[in-house]
Order: sequence, then C-alpha cells, then structure tokens
Amino acid sequence: MSDADVAATNLRASHLVFTPHDILWSILLPAIIALVILLISRLRPIASLAPLAIALAFLIAFPGLKYPTWQFPPLKGDSTDKIFFIAA
Repeated sequence: MSDADVAATNLRASHLVFTPHDILWSILLPAIIALVILLISRLRPIASLAPLAIALAFLIAFPGLKYPTWQFPPLKGDSTDKIFFIAA
C-alpha cells in the first residue's frame, strides 16, 4: 500500500461519525449490561431493576466512551466528568 493510499484511508477514517470505539462503549456495552440485569430480574421475583440497569449501564459506559481506556473521571476535570459522579 502506498503512502497516498494510507493517507487517504486515514483521512476517511478520521471523518467517521461513529468510530468502532464509540459504537462499543455507547451502544453495545450499555445494551448488554442492561439486558443482563433485566434478565436477572425476570428470574427472581424482586422489584423492577430497570432503573438500576440503566444507571449501571451509563456508569460503566460513560468513562469508556470519554477516554481511550476505561478510567474513573477526575474530580477536578471539566463539567462532563462530573456527570459520572452526579449519576452515581
């Protein structure tokens, strides 16, 4: 592959609306987490776990979406980092 082909591929990849990282952390992982929690709630006759499923899906997915690797947001970060702690 020539340098021009690599540059063109990188240019196209940088203009994607959603990267694979975004799709994993913002769609797939929260859906899987919520689905597992909701399936557990169907097996045991306990109160609705839907709010817990949504909250845990958000709390686990948000740092993974915002940062290249999963980490707790810093307390002294920008205002979007505080969303994590408000939700918790």
